[in-house]
Amino acid sequence: MSDAVEQAIVNFVVRGALEAQRKTNQVDADLTSVERSGQRAENASKAADTAAQKAARTAEELTRRAEQALGRLAQVAGLASSATRVAQRAGAPEEVGVVAGAFGEAVGTGAQAFVLTPGGPFVKGGVAIGAGVLAGGSSLYEGFGRIEEQRAKEREQTAKAVADEIERRKDGEEIVKSAALDVMSQRLGGSRIR
Repeated sequence: MSDAVEQAIVNFVVRGALEAQRKTNQVDADLTSVERSGQRAENASKAADTAAQKAARTAEELTRRAEQALGRLAQVAGLASSATRVAQRAGAPEEVGVVAGAFGEAVGTGAQAFVLTPGGPFVKGGVAIGAGVLAGGSSLYEGFGRIEEQRAKEREQTAKAVADEIERRKDGEEIVKSAALDVMSQRLGGSRIR
């Protein structure tokens, strides 16, 4: 019995050692996996940080470029305003002034909206464009409305002047007819009946 007990103890110890080795190998594999996961997480964190820095630099660059573009647009609006004054002095239609004024209003309002709007360049740009379009459209509508009112008044004044002239000419024709009849009547030696 002692050999069987001894053999059983050896088998038990060997199986225990094998089980312990298997568990040790599994723990080592799990630790290696955790270390790799930690390294991947660290790399991902560094990549995210780099991407965030790049995005911030890009946003700053976009903002700077947008501000430069708005500055150039403001210069163009000023030039358009000057050109409009010259064109109007040269006899250009009033509509030229309305369009140039609307353009200047759109650019000015858009620039103000860009400066005053919080957020990134895309938000600021979107608000600036929307505000500029609304301001320019409103200015066009008002300007062409004023021109139409002025032209309606001019048409009314012209119609009144024509009516007065027609009336004056009718009275003049009556006077001439009356004078001609008087002259004929006197020549014929009679009196004229009215």
